[in-house]
Amino acid sequence: MIELPKGVDQTTFSQKVIAVGIVGASLMLGWWLLPPLIVILTNLWIAVFLLIPVGFVAYNPRLIWGVAKTISWKITQGLISLDPLAAMDRYGDYLAHRLEAMDKARTQVRAAAIRDAKEVRELEKSIESNGKLGAAALREGKATIAETYGFRVQTDEESLVVLKPAAQQLELEADRLDEMYETHSGKLENLRYLVGQKRKEHDNMLARHKAMGAAREFTNGESEAGKAFQESVRQLEAKVTTFAAEIDNFEKKTRPMLEAANLERDVATKEGLKSLERFK
Repeated sequence: MIELPKGVDQTTFSQKVIAVGIVGASLMLGWWLLPPLIVILTNLWIAVFLLIPVGFVAYNPRLIWGVAKTISWKITQGLISLDPLAAMDRYGDYLAHRLEAMDKARTQVRAAAIRDAKEVRELEKSIESNGKLGAAALREGKATIAETYGFRVQTDEESLVVLKPAAQQLELEADRLDEMYETHSGKLENLRYLVGQKRKEHDNMLARHKAMGAAREFTNGESEAGKAFQESVRQLEAKVTTFAAEIDNFEKKTRPMLEAANLERDVATKEGLKSLERFK
């Protein structure tokens, strides 16, 4: 392990900026929280009142988290109900984004697998070449040169022991990512087809709903125009009944008066006739 001198600053400029920002934010937070903390601590009942919900949350974190998740899901369901097709489109966009990331990953893994396979082949060629050259040097009695080639062969074989299994594993990973990419590509195409069909169904039903609107208004006995007509008939019948009752009441009140007037007239007539008899 490399040890730097104690006086060497090992922090970067970005780390210093972040550290200063954290310290400044901590000081600002303390300055903002200090006045209410003083009030709370000087009034014990306020502290106890605030500690009760805090203690409940700390003692039942799973319950609070479950309630929060339930409320969040209810809000999500409400938003989805406003436009379900839009929510389905967003899920398709999400899968497309993940598929794009997977494509980049498999491209990188495939490139690394090709590079490692190339390095393995070069090591194998180097081992074979150095081995032949070392054997030739031994035959010629050049021990020092043969030793150099032997060292190279030994070093390459040790590297090959490490790199070859890793290259094979990387090749398998690349193949697996290719298979996953093809599978998810098919799922995404199926999802887009499903969303397209659901959108057609929705548009068709919406058109039918609009087309049936006029017929529904015509056959709806509880329409505003129908209600107004029924109310007009009811009020007209009520007025007719009122008029008839007033006429009947008037007749009941005037009948005795007419009978009395007729009686008086009959009496006057009889008396007048009697007074004329003496002139006969």
